[in-house]
Amino acid sequence: MSINTRLAATIGGVILVAALISILFVNARMKEHALLEAQEKAQVILDSRLAVHTYFSHQLKPTLFDFAAANAPELGEQFDPVWMSSTYAVREMEEYFKGLHDIPYYYKEAAINARHPANEADALERDFIERLNQDDGVHSLSEIRIFDGEPYFTVLQRGEAMEATCLRCHSEPEFAPRGLVEAYGSERSFSRTEGEVVSAVSIRIPLEAAYTSVNHLTLQLAIAFGTVLVGLFCVTVFLNKRWIFSPLGYLRDKAQAIATDPAHLGEQITPPKGTELVDLANTFNSMSKALQIERNELEDRVRRRTMELETSNAKLRSEMAEREQAEEMIRQVNQQLQRSNEDKDRLFSIIAHDLKSPLSGLMTSTQLLSEDIKLFTEHETAHLAAELHTSTRNVMALLEDLMQWARMEQGNLEFVRKSSNLSELANISLKSAQGVADQKSISITIDIPHNMTAMIDKPMINTVIRNLLFNAVKFTPRGGEVLVTARQEGDVIQMAVKDSGIGINKERLSNLFVISKDKRQLGTEGEKGTGLGLVICKQFIEKHGGRIWVESAQGQGTTVYFTLPKGGRDLV
Repeated sequence: MSINTRLAATIGGVILVAALISILFVNARMKEHALLEAQEKAQVILDSRLAVHTYFSHQLKPTLFDFAAANAPELGEQFDPVWMSSTYAVREMEEYFKGLHDIPYYYKEAAINARHPANEADALERDFIERLNQDDGVHSLSEIRIFDGEPYFTVLQRGEAMEATCLRCHSEPEFAPRGLVEAYGSERSFSRTEGEVVSAVSIRIPLEAAYTSVNHLTLQLAIAFGTVLVGLFCVTVFLNKRWIFSPLGYLRDKAQAIATDPAHLGEQITPPKGTELVDLANTFNSMSKALQIERNELEDRVRRRTMELETSNAKLRSEMAEREQAEEMIRQVNQQLQRSNEDKDRLFSIIAHDLKSPLSGLMTSTQLLSEDIKLFTEHETAHLAAELHTSTRNVMALLEDLMQWARMEQGNLEFVRKSSNLSELANISLKSAQGVADQKSISITIDIPHNMTAMIDKPMINTVIRNLLFNAVKFTPRGGEVLVTARQEGDVIQMAVKDSGIGINKERLSNLFVISKDKRQLGTEGEKGTGLGLVICKQFIEKHGGRIWVESAQGQGTTVYFTLPKGGRDLV
């Protein structure tokens, strides 16, 4: 947020708070004045009504009683509230007054057990009268109370105390003037005692109208005051912008121009009005000129130093390039040597282990035949011939795997993908493994749709299926089953070779596709293997962009899955 905005917001906030405080203060003072007027009005009403009571009690009633006693005794014996009851007189005067003036105030001379219902004290007034008789120090009570949801200034004032002249009507019913008991009954307002406070003057001046008027006036004042303050705020903002922030903005633009484009270094600005801004502008001009001089000198130094560094860097880059080339050549040679040593170690290990057994069998059989073939029966000769054939076949399979693996490692295998029928290819692979399966009475079933094709190198996938079939037969007991399936899964073909053999434990599953003579396992009838078959299968499948995995459990058979691309246009 800019300083201009913050200053304007601060000034506006201060003015707003000051206006709000002023308006609230004026409103409070006007309400205090309205309350003071209500107090004065209540006092006037109270004084006027007490004057009537005083006149009745001290002048009118004594005079009339004396006159009646001397001239008309029967007049004093007959009750007449018109001149005997000051409360009656005040109530009648109040009714006349309200008929002449529509002033909404409440006045009542409240009494407990009053003779007239209009004078009967409510709960608040009854409580005050009881306090007056209990505590001589209590004379009045004034406060603001809410009646029917509106505020009233309420005054409760000590009323009449029973005097001797009043006891004739308020002591006992039998002493009362004629007509009083008939008018009011024998229960209400009797049994009074001299000095007893029998009434309280209750006045309630409504404040709602006064408060409404005050609030209306306050609103008008707030609107007027707000208009003046808004005008003052606008003038202040305008002057601040014109005299302070516009010159500062000009200085900022020049500084930003120098910061973004050094070509502006050395430019001067015209000092604005105002001593402080003139000093700031002169300081800026001096700084701009000094920066221009310093920049020119720095550019010269940098130019000379850059030429020196470029010469040194060129020489260093040349030396580093020659060194990197030499290091890269050494690294490549080391990698080739390491791979060659590893390949050599694996080949020597496999040849030494896997050629020894079949060759030993060949040597033993041929030695027996060469010493004296006539010693053998025809059956023994046929058995030796079968052993020679088995040994020769194992050696041949080993040599084929070794040759394929070697060509694959050297990158000499031809890779040509064509759209090929998978059912036909699986049946070709089946022919290679059928003889071995028949020897163990194992059935091999091909469940592949006749029209299913895949984009494959046919010899490679034939090798994969053949190796998987040989492995399935190798680890399946006599009378077992092998199932070859293929299903389309989205954009790929998923093939599977499933057997009912002995299964594979979890430890061996993780090392199936790694060359190691330790992982090789004999078949159900002691068949041996080179350990290269699954390694070749994995590399051939990955060559096609697919993947191969095994699901198996000990004693529950094994399923080998692999994926191939769907059939399409031939690729070379």
